[in-house]
Amino acid sequence: MKKRTKILIALIGVLGGTLALGACASADLYELLGEQGYDVRVVYDKNGGAFANLESVDLVDVYSTASVEKGVKLVRPGDAVRGQLQATRTAVSKSGCFLIGWYRECTARTDEEGNALDEDGNLCSATGKAQAYLYSGYWDFDSSRLSLEDDGIKSVEDGKGGTHYEFTLHAAWASNFEYHFYAEENSAWKEYGVTSLNPQIASEIALPVWNTSTGRMDYGTNFAARENETFLAAYSDPEKTQPLTGTVVHPGKVDLENGTVENRSVAVYTTWEKGTWFRITTAQQLISNAQANGCYRIEADLDFDELFWNFSAMEFSGTIEGNNHTLSNIAAQQSTERVYGGIFGKVLKEATIKDVTFKDVVLTIASATRQADGLYGLLAGELSAEATLQKVSLSGTVEIGDLIREHNYENFRIGLVSGNLVSAGIEYKVNVKVLEVQIGQDDWGNPINGFPVTAKAEENGAVTVAVNPDPSADPNPSAGE
Repeated sequence: MKKRTKILIALIGVLGGTLALGACASADLYELLGEQGYDVRVVYDKNGGAFANLESVDLVDVYSTASVEKGVKLVRPGDAVRGQLQATRTAVSKSGCFLIGWYRECTARTDEEGNALDEDGNLCSATGKAQAYLYSGYWDFDSSRLSLEDDGIKSVEDGKGGTHYEFTLHAAWASNFEYHFYAEENSAWKEYGVTSLNPQIASEIALPVWNTSTGRMDYGTNFAARENETFLAAYSDPEKTQPLTGTVVHPGKVDLENGTVENRSVAVYTTWEKGTWFRITTAQQLISNAQANGCYRIEADLDFDELFWNFSAMEFSGTIEGNNHTLSNIAAQQSTERVYGGIFGKVLKEATIKDVTFKDVVLTIASATRQADGLYGLLAGELSAEATLQKVSLSGTVEIGDLIREHNYENFRIGLVSGNLVSAGIEYKVNVKVLEVQIGQDDWGNPINGFPVTAKAEENGAVTVAVNPDPSADPNPSAGE
């Protein structure tokens, strides 16, 4: 058997002062208190809860007979009037529940046939939940007074020929209020989440809203979100005729008379859109929300000048709905760390890109010397032929930069649109430019710059790189050519 500890508090006189008399309740200590006139014991039945988060601790307040004869105001467990230490030691709690109040009487909850009922009034045999209680005699710590004439006070023999008075208050607990969230799956409503809230702290939930600053949907802390889906609407009925907006107030109500709760659980029926969607109105929003499977509704023209473009390494499987807007001045930098390069590393078959213009894009292939089977293109290194591309316009330049040498051409392929030469659904105008690089030094150590390679756009959209027979000659087409 667990050893139990009783916290004894002597409340002295009408001033309500408190004095901690001991952490271990013994018969000798009770006897000592009785000799001093403190022989009225107020027992707080925690009823499944815990004082100071310790199940082994019980609480008994001890009063003098004289003070109770006049009518004494009891002190609520955990009340600050007990002093900081004892307020902490006497605070009562129960996991997943809130305290309705303290009551003189409690009886097991049953139906008319004597069958056990749970706290929601349902048969325990059907729900598998524990039997609940009904309470009576609510104790108001502000106005109620305990006297020796109180029907609840019992005279108890201590076994040594003496007696003391005992009065018990029972804690009435209720499980926290709940929101049960449902979503449609295969034409049926299926529960996907539950939020439990202590109504003494907060019982309202805010529905998700678009954050115009970040471009994201804000779900808050109490609304149950769904992975890779975006909230559309919420309803209080499965027929979706009663929409919910703004803040939802829980309908649960506490009945102080019998220590029970009505409408403890409420259903919220939700509809969703596939994908994690963002509403993009600024270039920085798109950069900040870059995700390989992200879904973006572009709601303004976006200029990425001087911003780091961070989709170039991604295998993109999401959606871009351009709404006929333009994304301009994207600088996609290729380096030795990536085998694929472009606005996107790869565009996978699951991706959708439509109604958007990519304008003044620059893909700089700074190094491809270490890559085997590398693919580079202004839109993507590799573009799946099964991806959905509709009304996509692309313009810009593929720049052939430093460290591109004749001996590693076979290691990579370059295309105007994609390295694997897929371009269906795209209207494009892409230039190819060879960058001037250092090709040697003169006798005094000064750099000699030139163009070690040439690059040519083929009719099929491929870019052919070859040795420049005269590295001092600029192989780039002249302006207007």
